[in-house]
Amino acid sequence: MLRAAAWTTPVIALATAAPAQAASRCVNKTNFNALTTGTKPTQIAFPGTGVTATLSYVGYGGFTGSSTNGAVQNGPQGGNPNTQKWIKFENDTASYGSGLDVKIVFSEPVNKLSFTLFDLDWADGNHRDAVIATTPPTSFTIASALQGNGTLNNPWRKINVGEIPSTSLNGNVQLNYTGPITEVTFRYFQDLKVQGSNHNQLIGLSDLAFDKCL
Repeated sequence: MLRAAAWTTPVIALATAAPAQAASRCVNKTNFNALTTGTKPTQIAFPGTGVTATLSYVGYGGFTGSSTNGAVQNGPQGGNPNTQKWIKFENDTASYGSGLDVKIVFSEPVNKLSFTLFDLDWADGNHRDAVIATTPPTSFTIASALQGNGTLNNPWRKINVGEIPSTSLNGNVQLNYTGPITEVTFRYFQDLKVQGSNHNQLIGLSDLAFDKCL
């Protein structure tokens, strides 16, 4: 079950259905599957468009990235199949309040941008994933196991203690931006004060998509 929420009052509009083939031609996506597993891309193309997305990361509060932080990984993750690659953000030490600021800059303005963050969970005595959308989305959809609205005072995070299997959709947040937009930022951090050991705090990033037909 997914819950949808909007940052602003929703606009109600009537629309006629467009042919599926025409709609699919409008959507442009990155292709993480074309990237080599284990590499850490800083610039990713939207094939056939000339548009690129540049990724950068800044840790804070004692954040220590793992050896695979920012790296392309094989699935499954966030309920996606083994065949779908994703990018990992991983905090090796996961000290309370530590985190990672992620910035995605597009080479030209894009419209109807969307992407998903995977696997926000809560390991008892270990870590709890939390995300703030420092560039607020137009709307977002969160899994039923999560709460929050992505703000500083109410970040997206899991409602109850418990890790989420990589094969499950229950820890996902989809962010949507109407645009035009050239830059998106979000903050991923650890907000659990009482910690044990053997930290494995990570979330994932899906392919990015935007719509070129307006």
